[in-house]
Amino acid sequence: MRIPCHPTIIQRLQNIFRQGVNNTLKTSNLFNCLTTWAGQGCSLTNEFFGRIDMG
Repeated sequence: MRIPCHPTIIQRLQNIFRQGVNNTLKTSNLFNCLTTWAGQGCSLTNEFFGRIDMG
């Protein structure tokens, strides 16, 4: 059974998708910080915790 794709349905799906993307972009800065921080790996964490240990 095929569901007919009416333009209004497609527009509604696009609107929902855009709202989801906008909500994602709001948190993308935090996400980018976390991913780049994790991507840089142990050297950054060692430096970070090293500074904490140094006081």
